[in-house]
Amino acid sequence: MNRLHLPRVDQVVLTALAAAASFFTLLSWKGLADDSSSYLVPLFFLCVLTGAVGLALRTLGTTTVVVPLVQTLVAFLMLNHRWAAEESLGGWVPTRDSVAQLASAISEGARQAALWPAPVPTAGDSFPALMLGIGIVVVLLVDLLACTLRRVPVAGLPLLAAFTVPVSIVGGVSWVTFAVAALCFSLLLTADQAARLGRWGHTLAPTSRQGGGVVDNQPHQVRLGTLWPSATRFAVAGVALAVITPALLPQGLDLFGNGDGTGDGSQDGDSVTLRNPMVSVQRRLNQGVDVPLVTVKTDDPHPSYLRLTVLDDFDGTAWRPRQRDIPPSQKAGGQMPAAPGLSASTPRDTYTSELEVDSAFESTWLPTPYPATQVRVSGDWRYDLDTLDLLNVDKKTTAGLEYAAVGQVVHPDPAAMVVAPVAPRSVYADNTDLPSTVPPWIINLAKSVTAQGRSQWEKAVILQRWFRVDGGFSYSTTTGSGSGLDQLEQFLGFDEGSRQGYCEQFASAMAMMARALGIPARVAVGFLEPQRQPDGSFVYSSHDMHAWPELYFQGAGWTIFEPTPADQARTTPSYTQGRVPRPGAEPTSNPSATDFNEEIKPSADVKAGQSAELPGTARSRTPWFVAGAVLLLAGLLLVPRLLRRRARHRRLGVGRDPTHRLPVDVAEGAWAEVRATALDLGLGWDDGATLRRRARALAASLDGDRGAQPARRSLERLVLLMEQSRYSRQGLPPGRAAEVLSATEEVLASLRARALPSARRRATWLPASLWQSRKVHGAPRRGGGIDSRSKVPTDELDQLSV
Repeated sequence: MNRLHLPRVDQVVLTALAAAASFFTLLSWKGLADDSSSYLVPLFFLCVLTGAVGLALRTLGTTTVVVPLVQTLVAFLMLNHRWAAEESLGGWVPTRDSVAQLASAISEGARQAALWPAPVPTAGDSFPALMLGIGIVVVLLVDLLACTLRRVPVAGLPLLAAFTVPVSIVGGVSWVTFAVAALCFSLLLTADQAARLGRWGHTLAPTSRQGGGVVDNQPHQVRLGTLWPSATRFAVAGVALAVITPALLPQGLDLFGNGDGTGDGSQDGDSVTLRNPMVSVQRRLNQGVDVPLVTVKTDDPHPSYLRLTVLDDFDGTAWRPRQRDIPPSQKAGGQMPAAPGLSASTPRDTYTSELEVDSAFESTWLPTPYPATQVRVSGDWRYDLDTLDLLNVDKKTTAGLEYAAVGQVVHPDPAAMVVAPVAPRSVYADNTDLPSTVPPWIINLAKSVTAQGRSQWEKAVILQRWFRVDGGFSYSTTTGSGSGLDQLEQFLGFDEGSRQGYCEQFASAMAMMARALGIPARVAVGFLEPQRQPDGSFVYSSHDMHAWPELYFQGAGWTIFEPTPADQARTTPSYTQGRVPRPGAEPTSNPSATDFNEEIKPSADVKAGQSAELPGTARSRTPWFVAGAVLLLAGLLLVPRLLRRRARHRRLGVGRDPTHRLPVDVAEGAWAEVRATALDLGLGWDDGATLRRRARALAASLDGDRGAQPARRSLERLVLLMEQSRYSRQGLPPGRAAEVLSATEEVLASLRARALPSARRRATWLPASLWQSRKVHGAPRRGGGIDSRSKVPTDELDQLSV
């Protein structure tokens, strides 16, 4: 009668800790989507289910290769049932249609991830399908490495890879999540070591009813409970050190933030990391209901741009706010500093505004006109000297906030801007910087579009007109968001679906092309134009959220341009309208009195439909992706073969003189290579058998081979040399190391020659010895114990019979 197999305690502990470490690591993905519970809750149950299935299979002694395959199958069935139940047989059995439906959902999720900055909206099921698919891979890898292969330290690699996702996308993770996940992994290492130590000193031959010799019959089990106090102290100390140390550094990873990368500037002048607000713009624009956000009472008859913050750092992936340095001395409480680059002689109008933010609008940036000369607001709001945007550093938002501001509307003189001097180095260097990954064709496009411009101001006006009128662009909020190079290449290109977007793409593209022309540029985010109310106040609503470029010209400072077409931005700033004066004209405060040229327009060869002939134009990059995928696949196929070859050279000392190696190392390496070759060829290997038993099993595999007799003699010679190395008092003489290698090469060559072609191919490209753990089938024969190193076990004296 078969007894019920119960899992060992160490297996249960390892499985539970591996599942816990996986889930708490994946919990760091919380900030990647609006509704992270749509994939985090299923991932919790999948962690539990995957661990339970693996534990059951390992308890039953299932082959190592089978365990992850069954776990993968179970996870696939769960995904198939979740996303394609209607196309499946009985809701569970996959069909061709269900697999296609699941693949389509994951593919659509990948498209959403590429189009939307985090947090990605999860209105449908596509993005959760993608996150579940990636999360399952992490869970399966951790369980395989930690519990099935018992390579716990290596299991930290997929956990580390999972942590890099939120760090690189949203700027950081919750310190609580990191601490718990790290603690689970530390305890997982402890449990694994306890299980390994527990096998030390065990009997070498188990007793039986007939009797049998043992070396030591005392229990040597290492109790895991005795290790918990020390392990917990070390784990907690290590995790605390990892969490606290970055917070003490000037440029920490924001582990004490809320996981969204916003940070929490302190009272002693620490820098504040901002979250990219671009995603909020498109969400507000796409809302079906126009929600009031900011109410303004002002003496400005035509209020317009109300700015939240500026994005002045472009790394090729997105436009982001540069790191701010805002000490307590820069707290907003009245007078504001002068706007950078704005001359006292530049015409301007000054208006006073009282602002009230709706309780539903939460922002860490304060909506203010630019430039603002005075701001009176409660709370710890601080301004940056370069941007004059105001940030809150005490974790409060604008919800329900009331405050007052005095702002200016600047009217630059176009004639003065035509002859404006070059921007100072402090402004020019940072705000004309472009990543090296910007394609040359975009730079060439910017130069071609503005070829007729004779000054930086003219080029800026031409760029604005090109985006609004002459470039063939159209406004659409249905396109995906994103201000990275991939999105901007598509936006500026000539393929189907190009040259359409909303304010984010227009502002980002113009700022990037302006930088390519040497004009300092950045992107501003805020509100465009409010609606007048019956009581005379103005309301900025969710549909008024907007992004626009600001270009720097000495004398006017950071100047607003409006490239977004009239569908969204009905008009452009007055100073960019009409005709542009000649560079040689004298500046005057009355532009109408200046001698104007004909209106400057983009060159004819870059108008819509004609600029496709520009060299370096974006083309479909599918062949490059295919070639890259093929090369990656080829590389992955070569990895097992290269690893196996390296292991063989190490064991046999290829390229090394045998006399320079210890004889025992030569013998053990040779025997290990025989074992690995037998496993690769599918001949099996019992690590619990004696040398002669294993040799007899190999000899049986040589029957029928023409060279069987010489090969069996080499095998017998190798076994005798191994016995001399392991059990004699003198060990293996150095002069016989070469004989060991010679006999080993003959045995290996004969085994490979005798194997089937399919077995040889499998041994070459997918060698089982790379992952096959040591296995013992049955117990040694009676009397097979070793009572001292100088004595040969009784069973070793049996004849090899070859």
